[in-house]
Amino acid sequence: MKKTSKIKRLILDADDTLWENNIYYINTAEDFVDLITQSGLSKEKIEQDFQTLERKVVKEMGYGSQNYLYILRTVFEQYASVINIQDITPEFEEICSEFESHLHTPPKIFPEVPSILAKLGEKYQLYILTKGNIEEQKQKLEKSELLKYFQQAFVESEKDINTYRRILKDNQWAVDEICMIGNSPKSDINPALKLGMCAVLIPYQHTWVLEDEPLLPNQDRLKIVQSFSDLPSLFY
Repeated sequence: MKKTSKIKRLILDADDTLWENNIYYINTAEDFVDLITQSGLSKEKIEQDFQTLERKVVKEMGYGSQNYLYILRTVFEQYASVINIQDITPEFEEICSEFESHLHTPPKIFPEVPSILAKLGEKYQLYILTKGNIEEQKQKLEKSELLKYFQQAFVESEKDINTYRRILKDNQWAVDEICMIGNSPKSDINPALKLGMCAVLIPYQHTWVLEDEPLLPNQDRLKIVQSFSDLPSLFY
């Protein structure tokens, strides 16, 4: 990444950058697949059906926990003609209930995030840019108790190049004064790089498969670090 002397603002992703998020979806999907395979269907078939519907729902209905529950219930009911779902309905409802329970607790913040945000805030203006169900994302932000470190939070239904372009235009920000920080190549890194911003990728082992795509090649404005705790050494 180029020298950071021009950078005045850091924009940070929230889910799976500041706190855990996708792990709840992964665990739920694994429990769901394990439950259905007990009835004789192949794991590959279930995973394929689930991901096919997931892509369709995200495209047509957007993100969020309620849409995820819709996917679970729809796929579950699709199997009614080939397996006796009544026998496993109680276990299925327990899986759904366990998934919903994470919505009522504060996000699990990654280690050192508050102290590092405080440190970065001494030199830079900090912003959050997150996507998903608007109300759900706002609730997570409030429960996180991290908003005090940020100038503003941008909560969007989608994060693509048009989202970034609009935010820059509305705030009259120069691209070379901003760095985007996040875990998603698709939503955080590549759109920022395409607009001429700097970017820092913090890889996360549980990043959602739909958020993964090849990073733009030959980027001197991109830095990849191992953890959130590496940020101060990068910007100071």
